[in-house]
Amino acid sequence: MSPRSGVGPLVSRRGWVWIALLAAAFIALHWNFVLRTYFIAIGQWGGDWSHALAVPFIAIYYICLKRDDLAALQRRTCWPGLAILFLGIFSYTFWIAPGRNDMLQGYSMILGLFGLVLFLLGPSMMRVLWFPILYLSLGVKISDRIWENIAAKLQALAAQTATLLLNILGKDAEVHGTIITLYRAAQRVGDLNVEEACAGLRMLMAFIALGVAVAFLFDREWWQRLTMVLFTVPIAIGINVGRVTIMGLLYYINPSLSMGDFHKFVGLLMLIPALLLFMFLGWVLDRIFINDTPPRRAQANIPAPPTTAETPARPDWIIAGLACGSGLTLLIGGCYFLFLASVKPGFMGAAISLTTSRVALGVAIAATIAAVVFIRRFTRSGDGSMPAPTSFSGRSSVISTALVGGVLFTSVLGIYGVLWANDVILHKDPLPLRKQLFMIPEQLGTWKMVSQDPPLSAETIETLGTNEYIARTYNDTSRSGAGSTVKLHLAYYTGTPDTVPHVPDRCWVAGGMQHMGLSFLPLPLPAAMLRGEPDGSITANSKLAGPVHVPSRNIDATIFTYASPQHGDKPSNVVYFFVANGKFLASPDAVRYGGFNPRDKYAFYCKVEIGMADVPDRDDAVKHAAAFLSAALPDILACLPDWHEVETGQWPVAPGKK
Repeated sequence: MSPRSGVGPLVSRRGWVWIALLAAAFIALHWNFVLRTYFIAIGQWGGDWSHALAVPFIAIYYICLKRDDLAALQRRTCWPGLAILFLGIFSYTFWIAPGRNDMLQGYSMILGLFGLVLFLLGPSMMRVLWFPILYLSLGVKISDRIWENIAAKLQALAAQTATLLLNILGKDAEVHGTIITLYRAAQRVGDLNVEEACAGLRMLMAFIALGVAVAFLFDREWWQRLTMVLFTVPIAIGINVGRVTIMGLLYYINPSLSMGDFHKFVGLLMLIPALLLFMFLGWVLDRIFINDTPPRRAQANIPAPPTTAETPARPDWIIAGLACGSGLTLLIGGCYFLFLASVKPGFMGAAISLTTSRVALGVAIAATIAAVVFIRRFTRSGDGSMPAPTSFSGRSSVISTALVGGVLFTSVLGIYGVLWANDVILHKDPLPLRKQLFMIPEQLGTWKMVSQDPPLSAETIETLGTNEYIARTYNDTSRSGAGSTVKLHLAYYTGTPDTVPHVPDRCWVAGGMQHMGLSFLPLPLPAAMLRGEPDGSITANSKLAGPVHVPSRNIDATIFTYASPQHGDKPSNVVYFFVANGKFLASPDAVRYGGFNPRDKYAFYCKVEIGMADVPDRDDAVKHAAAFLSAALPDILACLPDWHEVETGQWPVAPGKK
């Protein structure tokens, strides 16, 4: 589609060079988040967000569709956009550390992009470009903590609705939590567990991204687009309820059809009816309200700017713009640094007092305001306008564009320079287990293994997020009664991004269990099993590897009390904690915020879970869990990386060494 008569091309050849340079600097600034999102999308760190790979291409396609509208609009510098760009940059920096939140890093990046485009192109062009920029937010992975709360509701809804549909279709089914039990002639056929993959959790954002794209890639009235966007969630949920129902019907034919690769294939097929439903909804909306007038163009009531020839970009203009951007970034960065020093005593050391920091902050703010006023006057042309639409020519245009380049380039050097100076490592390397978990002895003191769970299905392993796990039942041969039988579950994670591990108070409640209380407590380890070392560390003796380092004499743990729907008057307890980079931690949030030092090269955590289904009293559960751990913990730690060895360079062993 060629540009209309009288309107020049959207981007000149020189403009493409500037766009490429600014895009490279912007991506370099946010490389940590971009790389992390890519690994998540391809399934290396979980397969919940594969649609993120398509989101940028849909955004670019939308811009291509609107290129004639954009070519007719007037470009001008919008200075509030520069403030938004700086807000996005500093917000992104904060959520790297100390915030440590991947989701808010992504939203900060999009905020910065919005500010960059607004500053360079102005409000007129932003009336078209706001959508592709905002659409990128659909590629940002929502925090696992938030997403799992959504999952619980979706799983329950999918299981209950699918059970109702199966009964309507003449099948005998009943639901308990998220498990659908299927019957034939009053005989139990099997259980269909509605995992997160079946609940629409993994496809929900893909459906939403698809529906929003369909709503905006065609010319429609605003209310029609809003209606289609609002219908994306109900359509996504309905499609996935149909998916679970189909899985239930296939289970009667052959249980293997409801799992494995065929299960995933059916999930992908659901994109077809979802797209058809979105298209049908658009067709209906187009016929509810018929507009005989031509579609409104973005440039309505805005005179097309005259076509102007490109003028050469003088080197002194580019140098001036880069210098202005770099200097302004250093001033604002200094204000940020001095602000932290003025509210946090000792931030800059004892040499600089709090009063001095506050005075310096005032001076820096005044200098920044003066710099902004000077730069704005320096870059302004005679009438304050710029050539149309994005030729990136003319003194004002070149200086403003180079100014953004200076901001981004200086920010890249500043952020990565600070990280390098403080030895901060953003992407942690994985640590192999010292010994496989299945090597934990079947006899642990007086505790003997009586059973081991069969391997999990591929879908459940994908939900669990790791292949390194065991689930065993141990019995105390020295006694009988409540607490003499425990269920041990271990799950090992390493080199993963900022995720939330699956824990009973989330997963079991989503599966239908009743939440009856949660508390944190210390589990003291018997003094007899621990030995103090000359270097101040603590060790214990294991069967598997001899002496192993123990993080502390007490384990910070969580105890969760629950009851099944069938036996609500009989509570049970489970105790769990995490071993993460040489620390005992009680909760997923503790792992996320306190498990890893920014300077650590490696990262791992292992969930240790001890279930006692026959112990209703919490104090008794704590006592029995401590008794089991006094026998089992040394051998569990013998399998995990010894953090003392990691810090001293003894683990992992380099290739070729023993």
